[in-house]
Amino acid sequence: MGILRYFKVLIGREDVFNPKPHPEPILKALKELNAKKEDAWMIGDTVMDMQSAKSANVNALALTCGYGMKKELECFAQNLFANPLEAVRYIAKDISRVSECPHKETVPCFV
Repeated sequence: MGILRYFKVLIGREDVFNPKPHPEPILKALKELNAKKEDAWMIGDTVMDMQSAKSANVNALALTCGYGMKKELECFAQNLFANPLEAVRYIAKDISRVSECPHKETVPCFV
């Protein structure tokens, strides 16, 4: 598919000692990206994704188009979206509201 060219870092189960819902995968990605927690967003489709984001203290957005059930995700996430594009648009809109956005020349960190 060639999709990996759009990502600077890929962290999988084999790259960590503690998989989700532990924060290690997110924290490792942030370290490799040299990114700050407050600038990062976790877009996920499971409760484990939301728990991992909370443990890593990063922003979390839940997708209802994947493995997780909407009712379960609602208990762990404030923002739910039908698909990834809606979530990315939300992030872009949120960033545009910030007058001193730290990512003026780049895109936000997606973990």
